[in-house]
Parts: sequence; structure tokens; C-alpha cells
Amino acid sequence: MKEPLTSTPRELLEIEQLIDDLMGDFQHPIHNRRHPQHEDCAKALDNLIEHADKLRNRWLVD
Repeated sequence: MKEPLTSTPRELLEIEQLIDDLMGDFQHPIHNRRHPQHEDCAKALDNLIEHADKLRNRWLVD
């Protein structure tokens, strides 16, 4: 029998906090498609979200 879920992994919490901070910072290049760093920021954010999804799935399945 599986044990109940433990608390959310620290790395996942930190990633979710960072994403929340980015979404709230309207001066960040992620919110301005004309900014020269927008594309790199968008790719990095996509990768971070993908990593968080993998962590979440691993945490929920294990």
C-alpha cells in the first residue's frame, strides 16, 4: 500500500514561486514581445514549466 503524499517537494515550491513572481512582474521581458530577450525568456519559462510538470508527476506517482 502506498503511503500518503508527503509535503510538496521544495524544488517544486521554489519553481512555482518563481513563475508566480515572473507573472506578477510586468516589467520583465517575458511580457514584452519586442524586448530583445523575450524569446529566450519565453523558452526558459517553457523549460521551467516542463521541469515542474515532471517533478509534479514524479512526486504524485512515486
